[in-house]
Amino acid sequence: MTLDTALGASRNSLNAWRLLMAALVIVAHSWWLTGLGPGPAIGGGQLGSWSVVGFFAISGYLITLSRIRARNGAAFFRGRFFRIMPGLAVCLIVTAFVFAPLATLFNNRKYSVGDAADFVLRNISIVGTQLGRTPIGSTLSDVPGADEWNSPLWTLFWEVTCYLLVGVLAYLKPELFRAAMVVVFAVVTGALLLQVAAYGPTAGSWGTVLCPVGTFVAGSLLCLFRTSIFLRASAVACALSLLAVSFLAGNMLAFCPLPIAYIILGLGSSPVLHRIGARFDVSYGMYIYGWPVQQILVIGGVGAATPLAVFAVLSLAVTVPLAWLSCVFIESPAQGFGRRVGSKDRFNVQLRTS
Repeated sequence: MTLDTALGASRNSLNAWRLLMAALVIVAHSWWLTGLGPGPAIGGGQLGSWSVVGFFAISGYLITLSRIRARNGAAFFRGRFFRIMPGLAVCLIVTAFVFAPLATLFNNRKYSVGDAADFVLRNISIVGTQLGRTPIGSTLSDVPGADEWNSPLWTLFWEVTCYLLVGVLAYLKPELFRAAMVVVFAVVTGALLLQVAAYGPTAGSWGTVLCPVGTFVAGSLLCLFRTSIFLRASAVACALSLLAVSFLAGNMLAFCPLPIAYIILGLGSSPVLHRIGARFDVSYGMYIYGWPVQQILVIGGVGAATPLAVFAVLSLAVTVPLAWLSCVFIESPAQGFGRRVGSKDRFNVQLRTS
């Protein structure tokens, strides 16, 4: 069975896998935010980092497929905007003007409206997520983990960059689009190899960027060649063998993008978990609300008063309802509005040309 056939039906488990990875990111952050360090690591990356890598693999496939099927580039970029920005904007406002003021109830922390507005404006620009810490007064003073209200947003910049890459290169003819993505994958893989050679298994600070980006590109390549790629046990065994050999050689980050993308998409092709996330895809909400929810729990003393496992479960329990509210009342309506705008634009074009 080809990858196209396996993932072509709606009865796949990709949403379930995205939800699992979003949940694992929150679990991984539980170590850091309670002052226990970065948490478990393997092959040069922590649990949260590998979850992000898996998320990027699925995004690479789905975003590329979305671009191919879009009427034009404008429709694709409009769809991406309404998928990402409204939910992010509301999350930033809630964090800055609800969560941060709540922190002042503990330990005489100070809140600044100006800092809150700066936090929203810098992060909503996406580029601002790369400009370092954005404090809101002293609302996060003396926390055991990172002094940042939504640190995971740094990955949004690189995901959006990947969207732009696919969106622009897709203007090329199909064969040139595929060739260009092969070149991009080779460049990213080469850069990862150089980073591993220079800094060891973790590949330095750029390793945390290049690995998910490389996996996104790998997922994109699997999409572009999906009618010629087969899901077979022998291919899965080869992918696992490559991961094992590269792990033993200490360069797993450099060689993992393509095997991981293939394995995750293969697992996602199973219909077993197709109902999870089919109606309410809360994975994005989990991603953007998880860290600020955990910071509030830490400030309230939950992290210090409970074992790590309990803190992680409570973090998930509080984040899921917020993610559901975001999905139902912000993200889905925004996407619907974007589709209506697109339909109206197409109708107007037809009127002008008729």
